[in-house]
Amino acid sequence: VKPNTALDRDARKRATSVYLVQRSVPMLPPSLSEDLCSLVPSVERLAFSAIFTMTKDARILKKWFGKTIIKSAAKLSYSNAQDVLDGKPLGDIPVIPEHDAAGIEHDIKALNDLAKIMRSRRFQNGALALDSPRLKFTISESGQPVDCGSYQKFETNDLIEEVRYFSLRT
Repeated sequence: VKPNTALDRDARKRATSVYLVQRSVPMLPPSLSEDLCSLVPSVERLAFSAIFTMTKDARILKKWFGKTIIKSAAKLSYSNAQDVLDGKPLGDIPVIPEHDAAGIEHDIKALNDLAKIMRSRRFQNGALALDSPRLKFTISESGQPVDCGSYQKFETNDLIEEVRYFSLRT
């Protein structure tokens, strides 16, 4: 998005994607947020990557930041990744030919182990947990909310939050 274009000004007004009861309002137009800027398996995307080499106890050995081309190996939901952490296989989730499900399962578990250590270390150093309850609505066919309950948070939510926090502060 080029600075000071109509697209940039519109995105700045929104500042973030907004998730409503029955729909979301993306910060960027759907052609960008759902396609060109989305991690679609097997499709190369330009990215700015933060690459860390770490020990098993989450100590950084090397770090590198730079422009890269990435290609997603599979499209996983939080629930899919949580199944892996719960000891289940990826199952019928399509994986691109260059990778295999067992390798992805291994990586999810290894990343979760590192995230747990980093999270524990942050809390030992005085970090606060400011989680607030999130609601999930059931919508009728006519688009009206008919029920409300708690959003189910997975261990994988913590994993992603920890890695995001880590990469932003490093």
